[in-house]
Amino acid sequence: FLGVYITFKMNRGNRSLWFDEAALAWTFGGRGLSNLTSTGLEVGQSAPVIYLYIVKFITIIFGNTEFNLRVFSSISYIGSIGLIYMICRKGLAIRFPLGVSAYVAMIPCFVRYSNVFKPYEFDALCVLLVIFTYYL
Repeated sequence: FLGVYITFKMNRGNRSLWFDEAALAWTFGGRGLSNLTSTGLEVGQSAPVIYLYIVKFITIIFGNTEFNLRVFSSISYIGSIGLIYMICRKGLAIRFPLGVSAYVAMIPCFVRYSNVFKPYEFDALCVLLVIFTYYL
């Protein structure tokens, strides 16, 4: 719970976008739903198509703010922690899966990436989803 609290507290901090986030936001903000993936992203940026459309829907519904650009990474972070718990409990039969989840939730780079407008946490969520599906 502390990791989730920290990620949302960091997101509410009203900090500006980093250069790579701003480069992605610049390309992202200038495109609509119809042409979001029609050509490659400018300034050497890349992101999964599903990630782009989910974030685009979030910004259409709630507005194009720094918080809204980053909130899906926070949601992916929470989902990743949940999947780590499920993999440890069901797939690996670890005795204390909550301890593993708590440890992973507080890894500094995992918390930091949960609060950026980049697809890193979504990538982690997708990989964990594949691993969890394998165990099912």
